[in-house]
Amino acid sequence: MFGRTNTPAAARKEPTPFEIGLNGTADELRHANEKAGNRKDQKGAHIGDWDQRDLQRGAILAFQEGRPENLQTILANPSEFDVKSSQCTEKMNCEKILLDLIKGSDNATFIIMLALAKVPTGQEKQDYLNRHLYYSVCDEYKGRGEDLVAAYLKAGADANAELGYNKAKGATLARAVDNNWPQPVIELLCKHGANFDDSLQLMEANSWHPDAIKNLNDVRQKVTAAFNAAASAAPPPVPEPASVPPVLSDEVLSAISAVKRKPARPQ
Repeated sequence: MFGRTNTPAAARKEPTPFEIGLNGTADELRHANEKAGNRKDQKGAHIGDWDQRDLQRGAILAFQEGRPENLQTILANPSEFDVKSSQCTEKMNCEKILLDLIKGSDNATFIIMLALAKVPTGQEKQDYLNRHLYYSVCDEYKGRGEDLVAAYLKAGADANAELGYNKAKGATLARAVDNNWPQPVIELLCKHGANFDDSLQLMEANSWHPDAIKNLNDVRQKVTAAFNAAASAAPPPVPEPASVPPVLSDEVLSAISAVKRKPARPQ
């Protein structure tokens, strides 16, 4: 017989994990990730880690090509997409992905907000932004993560959020200072609500090394001096012109007087 023949289902080529990340649906992505995460050898060791990484690579490329859904799904569910290997479980590195996405871009905040569009709104999204701002000031990203820090702040992250099991304020600033981030980043955090008093209290309550506490106080002095210098250099505020009561003409004044003198209407 001539014409088109149907390929048996068993003979059809299965898409690779990379192809699923690139062109599959979000449901197909999650199913493939679950399948890869559960793959084990005869000894019970996880062996699907490379498949999980390929799913993420495909989703990143799809995002860059204008199909953001799969990467949005991954970033909104980071623990679900932790990579399980025979050695350990590798946590989803949202910061590394976002850094790669915004590298060299003038629209870092827009890219981050698009990438995080599937994170539920409200307090859950606020908690997500606060938590990942804290992650972004780790030592690993110093020197290349300034745009990420700024973008998280513009997206609404709270620089002085209560973090950790004890819900303590000051953790993000304390971490940034302890990792010797550049002073402009420290100043940016302070402009968005980070507080040295809270950071100092957190350090002392958790018995940080005296050198770390001294460094915090030294940085505080430098930042305070920089803010004071900027305030001194700023031009004085222009006073608003005093309101001048309108000048009433003689005709208007006469009319007002006549109204005042007008006798009351008899009952």
